[in-house]
Amino acid sequence: MNTDSGRFPFTKTKAFGYICICITVLFFSTYEVVNKSIFNRIDPLFVNFLRFFIGGLFILPFALKEQREKDIRLTKNDILSLIIIGGLNVALSMSLLQLAIFYGNASLSALLFSCNPLFVSLFALPLLGESFDKNKIAGLCLSLIGILVVFWPGIQGILDTSSNGAGIPLKGFIFPTLAAIVYGLYTALGKKYAASMGSIIMNAYSFIFGSIILFPFVVIFKGTSAFAMDMSVIPQLIYISIFVSGLAYILYFIGLSLVGAGLGSMVFFIKPVVASVLAAVILGEHISATHIIGGSLILGGLAISNFIGRNTRTWEDSKSRHQQKSI
Repeated sequence: MNTDSGRFPFTKTKAFGYICICITVLFFSTYEVVNKSIFNRIDPLFVNFLRFFIGGLFILPFALKEQREKDIRLTKNDILSLIIIGGLNVALSMSLLQLAIFYGNASLSALLFSCNPLFVSLFALPLLGESFDKNKIAGLCLSLIGILVVFWPGIQGILDTSSNGAGIPLKGFIFPTLAAIVYGLYTALGKKYAASMGSIIMNAYSFIFGSIILFPFVVIFKGTSAFAMDMSVIPQLIYISIFVSGLAYILYFIGLSLVGAGLGSMVFFIKPVVASVLAAVILGEHISATHIIGGSLILGGLAISNFIGRNTRTWEDSKSRHQQKSI
């Protein structure tokens, strides 16, 4: 993937950045749908291990190239930091999301997980000292109301024995929310580490470390049966490992560098909408009124807390400050 402006000047334009972001949205939006389609043929936690291990290996050459170009040498503290954020992201957050898709449905999981920027703001306050202005407070309150609306069928299923919670057990609502909370913590910590070593380097190593941490838990909780799978799932595994967890991240960071982080973050707003449409068309999932109303409130809250009254930030990830700041 050559972005040399001398040979391929188009790859340095905003138009190319938008193309990268659009492709990223498509890849990210299909993740829950593709996962849901293979869970009866392969263990979901084993899928998570394969996804990030293979995806991390795919990104690693790009990370090593960036390390050489910027003369970045990872210290013991860097490695420890990468292990911690990899464990939070891969072993915990993404495993919770896998269970959410397994017990719930793809569209609901994508929607509830999309509220993770709210938790990023909450964790960024104590961890990074970022401000918490009135827009963030208003957006947080609106999105929390939306989460409660989305949760209502599951809560109703617990309170009313004559209701089946719209066919989704309460843990189908709880798991994606917990996944979003942990992902918010991972992202807040990741901002600090990405600023010092670069996002591609951070993701390549943390994906691999996180999947290594996850592997023994797959064995402990699922045994050797976790490794049994139908060979028919190999195309889907290749897709979510190389394209969703590998290529999509590369394109995302290229897109951010060209269009700015503000516009780039629209991925998290568009994804649940596209994922819900795909889940309805491909998996035949029912999109309820509470899903639509709650989702609108969640996305509205995200828009208020992230965009209203704020200027688009410039992505400066390409300029590593590793030598200036020790982790």
